Amino acid sequence: MLSGQGYHGTGTKEVVAQVDVPKGSLPKKIMLATYYHERSDIRVGNLPDPTILSDTDAIVRVTLAGICGADFDFINNGPEMGVPQGMRMGHEFVGIVEAVGKAVHTVKVGDRVVASAMFVDGVCHHCKRDLPSACEHGGLFGSPLFVQHGGSDIQGGQSEFVRVPYANGTLFKLPDSFTSGSEDHKALPLADNFATGYHGALNSNILPGETVVVIGDGAVGQSAVMAAAKLFNPEQVIHVGRYDSRLAFSKQKKWCDPYCQWQDPRPHRVCEERD
Repeated sequence: MLSGQGYHGTGTKEVVAQVDVPKGSLPKKIMLATYYHERSDIRVGNLPDPTILSDTDAIVRVTLAGICGADFDFINNGPEMGVPQGMRMGHEFVGIVEAVGKAVHTVKVGDRVVASAMFVDGVCHHCKRDLPSACEHGGLFGSPLFVQHGGSDIQGGQSEFVRVPYANGTLFKLPDSFTSGSEDHKALPLADNFATGYHGALNSNILPGETVVVIGDGAVGQSAVMAAAKLFNPEQVIHVGRYDSRLAFSKQKKWCDPYCQWQDPRPHRVCEERD
């Protein structure tokens, strides 16, 4: 086990952490996890395994986890956001179900799953109307702000094991073709990045033949451009962002035609179209 190896700094770098965990029985008593130590100080060390606290909980053995830009809000503003020392980070992960509570019926032990970045009950007024982000009992993994919704152990997925509240609404079984784990990197964006981009494109009510403008060239922006171009048949997709390399990527993939460079945040000068 590693202990006390830390990250110090405020840069926002997209990273994927691969966790190599032996297959087998239920979680060990001590596991390896990424945790908050203090402002701008994230460490990898030994922490207690999660346990089932409610009949709707599941325990997932994490096989691949991602780092989101939103994590840096907690990393850099921990004292202001009430992040306790030792809190495990991260809300993007895929893995294998190791244990389930008595009320869990959508997944079973041994299933390879992807988790929604937010845990949701799936049955409240908002969830039934396809508004899970407004779930009455929902919250974000790795955040201290939702303890009242998910129980006293709301932790993140950048760890060997993670407790998943409301597993019936939060975990999604992956197709059989993903069971080997070699496709985890393809499933991971479904936890947050691609799902968020797709949700934005879907809620924009894009009609065939329309022109679509996507602002933002990070992972979510790229996903929105891809979703809009491939699923809704617009006449044109214009991608607005700050970084030439990212904009060139979406153009290379032929997800958009002209693309824009963000020149000025004021609406009337937001972008300059290029050939």
